[in-house]
Amino acid sequence: MNKINTTYIYDLHNIYKNWLNELALSKDEIAYFRKNLETVATANNKIEVTAFVESFQNKFITHLNELQLLTHDVKEAEKIIENNIKENPIAADHRKLALDDTLNDRMQQFNKLFRELKMEYNTFLARTL
Repeated sequence: MNKINTTYIYDLHNIYKNWLNELALSKDEIAYFRKNLETVATANNKIEVTAFVESFQNKFITHLNELQLLTHDVKEAEKIIENNIKENPIAADHRKLALDDTLNDRMQQFNKLFRELKMEYNTFLARTL
């Protein structure tokens, strides 16, 4: 039997806001990584380095795409909270709503993969620079 994970609306709102902040930070980090990658590519044009540069460019694009989808979906989840409060503003701070388990899983997976990408990128930089 599946357990429905319910959370107070205020706590759910905080979870979503934290996710949006994490995603914004990841977006800023990717922008920095991309700029840094251009410097690496300019400074070192060996074929094996160029292959890694292209691979990281593709990975950054993939992560940015997923980041944009997640940001959109978290904002949509926030709208559900807003609509719930508009429909019934009485005792909104005492009500619970279900946490979107799929969205939660996607967010956890994104964070895991992004940490792995950062480690891989930093290892590449250490070898290259």
